Amino acid sequence: MHRKHTKLYRIAAGLLAGICLLTGTGATALVANAAPDGSAPVTAATATPETATPETALGPEAQAFIDAVNALDRESILAAVRQWAIASAAWQADPDNAELEETLNKAIEASDAAAAPVYAAEDLYYAIPEQEQQGDEVQAAYTALAALVASMQLAMEQPELPEDTGTPPDDNEMYEVLYGDLPDAPTGNYMGRYGLPVATGDTRIGLSLWAESLLTDESTGRMDADALNADSLTVTVPVEDGEDYAIVPIMLQVEYPANNSTTQVILPENVTVLALDSQGQLTTVEDPASVLNATYMETSAAVTGIYVQAGENFTAELVYTAEDGTTLTKTLDVVVDRTPGNAMSVSTYEERPVPDVLTGKITSVQKVNGTWLIWFNGQEA
Repeated sequence: MHRKHTKLYRIAAGLLAGICLLTGTGATALVANAAPDGSAPVTAATATPETATPETALGPEAQAFIDAVNALDRESILAAVRQWAIASAAWQADPDNAELEETLNKAIEASDAAAAPVYAAEDLYYAIPEQEQQGDEVQAAYTALAALVASMQLAMEQPELPEDTGTPPDDNEMYEVLYGDLPDAPTGNYMGRYGLPVATGDTRIGLSLWAESLLTDESTGRMDADALNADSLTVTVPVEDGEDYAIVPIMLQVEYPANNSTTQVILPENVTVLALDSQGQLTTVEDPASVLNATYMETSAAVTGIYVQAGENFTAELVYTAEDGTTLTKTLDVVVDRTPGNAMSVSTYEERPVPDVLTGKITSVQKVNGTWLIWFNGQEA
């Protein structure tokens, strides 16, 4: 892949992740009102020495941050991001075209320059004393900055949309950009500690066969809606060639878990939990609880794959427990097939691919503040 294109792709794809580095403010608004000229104004941020009291006067760091946010040229920034997205798509369709490559290089430079003040404003936020970060003026500026970043992401993902009208994205647009890849649309949101809306909805869980197509680099975070909808599933897994046991790849899913909620996979004692090591080889897990238990905080979805070695039929159970004690359960009945030549199958599915369980792959992803956090072969990436 073209070096400069790769660099900008990481920058553009990380726009929301960059804002996630900010310390939480507890702001409750999703977006700030936009000015007629398309800039990102900060309401309640115009206190002057004549009206401010010693208790409400802004410190120099806070004022610098607010001024930097107010100075951002929202229209120009979004136009540059949009032009990069268009140039990138054109170049990827014809990477040997020198003219398209030159256009992309220019778009990279323009987009980098346009985004620089956004990152500079973010850096200024770090310098604000923690207590002063909670002030209304700073929170309003912070919310406007987060709304701009969400608009940049929207422009990157959908450059074909009409030119910006000066209005930050509404809730539905934010949901589409941040959470459009989840099977179910969110029903609400709250502002997370990283300054972006965390989607909420009806909690659903799933326990199923870990299909190769659902947890790979190419389909990160793609969830299995069928498994979420199924009350229980039965899978048939053949024994390994020349062995008397089967390797069962199992995928657990949680959509819209509540804060401080947990999941636990319950297995019988006569099975062995396996995990991929850094070389992509399956090894016995010394502490199965570390693989079978999870806790969620500001997470909108999570998908995890595990391996189980079994010589006999068994039942796996996934138990979700909310902080208030409410529980959800799903079961997966596993049939170990010793018939020579039989292939893996799932009773309620058709033509599921057989996982290649000995190759390294993504083993877990969690969607936090609209960004998929990835674990590869059991190691956080």
